[in-house]
Amino acid sequence: MSGKSAFEVETLDASLDSLHITARDFSKILFEMSPDVKRDGRFKVHTVDVSLKDYSFLDLGHAQIDSLKLRIADSSGILLSGWTMRKNQAYNYNRRNE
Repeated sequence: MSGKSAFEVETLDASLDSLHITARDFSKILFEMSPDVKRDGRFKVHTVDVSLKDYSFLDLGHAQIDSLKLRIADSSGILLSGWTMRKNQAYNYNRRNE
């Protein structure tokens, strides 16, 4: 995605295999569960690969992500859940100490 764009994805599937996201300029991207699904709004993603440039923003705050690859510019932002942060912090810590 590029330009001054906004993109929102509402999924009915509570479990996704992978997401590959590339955004630049002033893009804003949001992923969330559809309000039609009777859940708490959280969904699971096995692998996420993100590249954000310029002033892009990505909201994955409701996702529980097992594996995360991030390439984010200084002026870009990403919102992640605490579950995702804990899961990926433990993984990265263990890999550094092998």
